[in-house]
Amino acid sequence: MKLEALDLKKKLDLDLSNWSLTSNGEILRVIGRKEVQGIYFGEIIESIWSLAEEIDHHPDILLQYNEIKITLVTHDEAGVTLKDIEMAKKIDSLLLRFFKVSKI
Repeated sequence: MKLEALDLKKKLDLDLSNWSLTSNGEILRVIGRKEVQGIYFGEIIESIWSLAEEIDHHPDILLQYNEIKITLVTHDEAGVTLKDIEMAKKIDSLLLRFFKVSKI
């Protein structure tokens, strides 16, 4: 079920402070080259994709020279659901091993 705007804002504020709501109604996380060693960009994407395959919920991932953009939305519900929130939390957990300084 699609989360209401107020519930979604609370979840982002409390549990997912590195994620934001886009104008398209998706949640977004940006990982900058300065946050991780750039050589890990490929491993980060591979790790996220493995997780997505495992739980059958796939984010959009955009790899650019200086950043990775990850967006989540449940297309069938036309918005962000608990499935997206849980996936975002799992992504944050797996990202810990790539950051130069532990920060999530």
